[in-house]
Amino acid sequence: MLKRIWLFVLTNLAFIIMINIIVYVLGQFGIHIVPGSYTWLIIWSIVRWLMWSLFSLLMSKQIAKWTYKIHIIDENNTDFRERVVYQMVASVANDHNITIPEVGIYESTQPNAFATGASKNTALVAVSTGLLQLMTDDEVRAVVGHEMAHVLNGDMVSMTLLQWVLNAFIIFFSNVLSNIVASLVDDKISGLVRLGLHIFFNIVLGVLASLVLMSYSRKREYHADAGAAEFMHTPTPMIAALRKLDTAFQTKKYQLKENATSQLMIFGDLKWMFRSHPTVEQRIEALESGQYTSNI
Repeated sequence: MLKRIWLFVLTNLAFIIMINIIVYVLGQFGIHIVPGSYTWLIIWSIVRWLMWSLFSLLMSKQIAKWTYKIHIIDENNTDFRERVVYQMVASVANDHNITIPEVGIYESTQPNAFATGASKNTALVAVSTGLLQLMTDDEVRAVVGHEMAHVLNGDMVSMTLLQWVLNAFIIFFSNVLSNIVASLVDDKISGLVRLGLHIFFNIVLGVLASLVLMSYSRKREYHADAGAAEFMHTPTPMIAALRKLDTAFQTKKYQLKENATSQLMIFGDLKWMFRSHPTVEQRIEALESGQYTSNI
C-alpha cells in the first residue's frame, strides 16, 4: 500500500525536480522558460502534466508487459486454467461490444491480477500463476470479471485524468507559494529559496493529492466488485475469492505487494485514508448488501 502512495509522490517529485533544476539553471543565464504571470503559469502547469499523463497512459500496457514478462494467450491456448481466464475476458468483452483485451499470464507466486491500457478497446488483463493455483475456476472468473469491470468503466483513463488534474494543481500552487515566500528574502538567495520551497510544497501537496486519488480508487474498487458479481450473476465467487486471499495473507503463505498497475490488491496496514482499496470486510459487506452497482 505504501509503495503505491510513494510511487505516485516520488514519480511526480522526480519529474518536478528535473524540470525545475533545468529551469533554475537556465534562469541564471537569463533564459526564462516560464513567464512570470499566473495565467501562463496555469497554462504551463496544465500542458506539462497533460503531456506526462498521456505518455504514461499510452505506455502503461507495454511497461506492464516488460515489467512482468507477461505471456500473451489466445483462444487456442492449450492450458485449461489459462483458457478460463481468456474465455471470461472474451465473454464480457463480446457482451459489451468492445475489442477483446489482450490477455496475459505471468509467473509469480503472489496471487494477483490487474488491468491496464489507454482505453477499453486497447486494454490488457493479466493474471499471475499464483492466483490460478490458489483459486477455483469460478473464483478466477470473478477476479477476471472484477478487472473487466475496471476496463469497461474506463478506470485506467479516469485515474490518469484525475492524477493529471491533481498534478496541475500541485505545480501551480507550489509555484505560487514558493514565489510568495522567496519574494520576502534577499535577492541573492531568493532563487535557491524558491527552488527548495518548490520541492517542499510539491512533497506536501503531493501527499495531500494522493489522499484524493486513494479515495477515488477505493470507490472504483466497490464498483468493480459489483461488476464481478453482475457478470457471475451472484456475488458468491467474488466473496469467496476475497476470503481466500485474506486467508492466504493471514497465514503469510504469500507476501503480497501492491504495484502501480494493480487493480485487485487489497492489503495494507495503513489507516483507511491511505488505502487504494477498501478492506476485505468492507468489500464483502458491500457485495452482500448490494450497496454499489457496476455502473457498466
